Amino acid sequence: MLRQALWLDPLTDGEIQRQIWEDPGFEPGLQWGVESSDGQLVGFVSAVVRQERQERVGYIKVIGVHPQWRRQGIGSQLLERVARELQTRGVREVRVGGSAPCYLWAGVDVRYTEAFCLFQKMGYSRYSDAINMTVDLATAPLDTDEDEVRLRQHGIETSRLRPEEMEEVGAWIEQRFGPNWRWEVAATLRNQPVGCFLARQVDHTQARGPVVGFAAYGGNRRNWFGPMGTEPDQRHLGIGRTLLRLCLRDLREAGYTQAQISWTGPVAFYARAVNARMERSFWLMRKELAPPPPPQETNG
Repeated sequence: MLRQALWLDPLTDGEIQRQIWEDPGFEPGLQWGVESSDGQLVGFVSAVVRQERQERVGYIKVIGVHPQWRRQGIGSQLLERVARELQTRGVREVRVGGSAPCYLWAGVDVRYTEAFCLFQKMGYSRYSDAINMTVDLATAPLDTDEDEVRLRQHGIETSRLRPEEMEEVGAWIEQRFGPNWRWEVAATLRNQPVGCFLARQVDHTQARGPVVGFAAYGGNRRNWFGPMGTEPDQRHLGIGRTLLRLCLRDLREAGYTQAQISWTGPVAFYARAVNARMERSFWLMRKELAPPPPPQETNG
């Protein structure tokens, strides 16, 4: 049903399983569907609650209504039901998409016109935006031989993340970039091959030198790249470009023809490094929820 409703996103069964039922914040009470009289699923919504600093924020992870059942109030009914459930959990704001670390989209793709109109009608407003960049894996420059030789001359080696390294690497990522990126990198361990590459400073006194950079893909959507980070004092050596190309080469060898760089920050960097182009544009939307009414007193 979701694949029929979301024509831009041919979600695989594995992506749906991971991003909804295996979300670390999954709550059965925030998953709602609508069935027709003959038992056909015609609408579905999935929501989750995240702790954001000092407040709990609700996120609409995905909503879909079968194309043949639209304009009958199903989407409105689903959003109203989820809002009531979030209110009972003390949530005062609900956002659309962007439920990091486990997410399907940054927000509402601007080409989903009906979805935007639905959220607007239900009182949601746009507060930010995000873009994805697309890489043509058939033509992108993905060779890393020269870069890896040059990095070794600077005392830096690259390698694929191994499961036994995750505790060390995860602690470094969380300290430098936050817990969300740590979760996304750990999620790549489920893939074969593991979708994360590291850059380490060579240290001949230890079995492994300190990590100075990482790049990952497939932690959320299988052919989506990100996150990536490098130690500030090691930037401008080409570490990020090398790790990016290693990740994208994996995807090309797995048979993908395109890759998405999700929630893109440094657009110019990706354009130079792999000829990426801006393509998907997302609007981030949110709505304030009123506190639930106090329980009515009754005379005993």
